[in-house]
Amino acid sequence: MSIATLTSKGQITIPAGIRAKLRLSEGSRVDFRPEADGTVRLVPLTKTVAEVAGMLWRPGTKTVAAEDMRALAGEALANEWKRGHSGRANGSRR
Repeated sequence: MSIATLTSKGQITIPAGIRAKLRLSEGSRVDFRPEADGTVRLVPLTKTVAEVAGMLWRPGTKTVAAEDMRALAGEALANEWKRGHSGRANGSRR
């Protein structure tokens, strides 16, 4: 059993064994989910790369190489920058 004490500010320290089991570290976010039976679940919101791998893939979709993604992202950023800087003469600001 792991026990924690609530401070006067409403804070608790999650016991080290529980933090390790949930892979929580400084800055990790958690969600408190009340259940119908009156219990509350502590759910970590931080995920590892392995846990989210393939999360966005859908049947019938094409895979895209990382190099192609970087190129497309670079093009999108360049276009966004051009839109934001169009109409400026001699470095003047809006």
